[in-house]
Amino acid sequence: MKTILNLHAKEKYVLLANKQDGRGLQIMVFFKRGATSLSALRSIWQACWLYEKQYHLGDMNDLLEKSLQTLEISFDNFIQQLEEAGWNTREIAIKVPKEPLIEETESI
Repeated sequence: MKTILNLHAKEKYVLLANKQDGRGLQIMVFFKRGATSLSALRSIWQACWLYEKQYHLGDMNDLLEKSLQTLEISFDNFIQQLEEAGWNTREIAIKVPKEPLIEETESI
């Protein structure tokens, strides 16, 4: 779990993914304090990327790491494509829970 939290250190959410035999990919997103609609959109982008790549790469931790690297490289271009298609990306209507499920604290 610590590895997954470290992978998501720059994000305002933590995404967990689990491959289930015969049931596909299960994805859970937990928002941190300060998460915004843009954070939610980033988590959706990452989840979609994972869904598309789930059968092409092996270990789930490696897949999560690669998804975050790709998100960092590609998300701005994704936003630009949305704007070119007429979307107002300054008003993303995705609601984020008011109470965070994950609270970041310093290590002991």
